[in-house]
Amino acid sequence: MQTINKSEIWINRLIILSAAVIPLYLSMFRLNVAGAIVRPADLLLIVVVALTLLFFPASRAGLLRLRMLPIYGLASYVLFQSLFIGNYFSSIKEILQMLLIVTFMAINGWLMTFNREKYLKYILIFLVVSVLYTVLYHVLNGQFVRYKLAGDAKYAFGLLSVLSFIGWKASNDKNFKYLFMLSLLPLFLSLERKGLFGLIMVCCIYMLDVFLDFIKVKSSYVYLIIFSIVTISVGFILSGDFIESKIYRDNFLNEEVALYVSNIHRESLLINGVTIFANNWLFGIGADNIRNAMETFYVNLSLAGGTHNFYLDSLIKYGFIGALFWGAIHLSAIFRPSLFGRSDNLFLFYCLFVVAFMSDGQSALLLFLFPAFTVGKLFPDTSK
Repeated sequence: MQTINKSEIWINRLIILSAAVIPLYLSMFRLNVAGAIVRPADLLLIVVVALTLLFFPASRAGLLRLRMLPIYGLASYVLFQSLFIGNYFSSIKEILQMLLIVTFMAINGWLMTFNREKYLKYILIFLVVSVLYTVLYHVLNGQFVRYKLAGDAKYAFGLLSVLSFIGWKASNDKNFKYLFMLSLLPLFLSLERKGLFGLIMVCCIYMLDVFLDFIKVKSSYVYLIIFSIVTISVGFILSGDFIESKIYRDNFLNEEVALYVSNIHRESLLINGVTIFANNWLFGIGADNIRNAMETFYVNLSLAGGTHNFYLDSLIKYGFIGALFWGAIHLSAIFRPSLFGRSDNLFLFYCLFVVAFMSDGQSALLLFLFPAFTVGKLFPDTSK
């Protein structure tokens, strides 16, 4: 009996630690150690994975499930790709980071099955801490609105509002309702458009879902039609004269203006990114090669960088073949209808939306994978 109690204590501790990982990635907590930037989030992620695998052998079964095959397939593909491109070190580093993140997501999902209420409670608490620290940091620096110094921490504002909104609607708990209402103030003050638009999108989808349920129309069919229309529209845009005219115009980019006007710079990166992908659409250019490829488009090399779009960055690196592996991860979750409920739909849409505006990296990867590994585990059962 004593062993069981100890196990429960450790499970509870690990749930809290695991709930802190994503909010820590979406925070301004950084340590400067001997000139190098160390993120506590990286250390905590490793601790959670190591302790869980060490103390609870049952958690290892999650690494052998069918849904992990696309990740292992992608890792194998990146390794195979490096043999032809020659970027062995970058590819191995990318593979290790990818496998570590996915291992954490599998462990995180396993821990949530023991007490999702505790997990949801603590992830919201840590998000509140991240948001308050970001606000305080900017206010003390005389910046009361537009928290542009936040980096990835700016995504905590939208995630806090969305999670509290979905939690409120899924459980009708007034604590979630009050937290949601309070979260709106820092979200508006941050002027973080992605978080605000993402929240508006989630609220609109929720109302549409309720309406479709009322008229007894299966929402999954409507979402499939919307997704098909969006996909076809994007395909026409990419293959038509629109992109070609943008590429032509970008050849005459005023780099002096682009240095100071964020929207012009980002549009330029997106256009150049589409060009790079079009020239390497099948196999991609490999890990850590985006900046080198971008440098050919600019005189001022400080403008070269990623496209600030997780999907396009991934397409550029891995090509169409690599994209098939990423898509398979979410398809494996969506094709589990017995677990997929209204709350999961809302969370999935938000995460897939917000990473479209995030640079490729661990924070974007965590948010991209989060809903796929938490189907039916994060929110109360609301399946229709």
